[in-house]
Amino acid sequence: MGALAFLRISGILFALPIIGDSPTPVRARIPAPSGDEVYVALQEAMTRAARDGLTALQLANGLDEAEEEAFARAQAEGTLRTRFRIAVPFTP
Repeated sequence: MGALAFLRISGILFALPIIGDSPTPVRARIPAPSGDEVYVALQEAMTRAARDGLTALQLANGLDEAEEEAFARAQAEGTLRTRFRIAVPFTP
């Protein structure tokens, strides 16, 4: 089971799954991360990957605008230390 978010409505506690970018009621209330937050998360992910001996990571859902900016910033600063395979999203 994935991550759960908890929401209390009228005294009733709901446990809702947070799955990817699915439009759950909880996800709709969570603000999108800032570009700086995404950049920090990218740096932390690369640090964890290196610590665990991983040299490449894969992103199957493509990148949103904030993620593109974080990758561009990391590349410009020379801090990309992990290989990434990033899927290109196709929409019909």
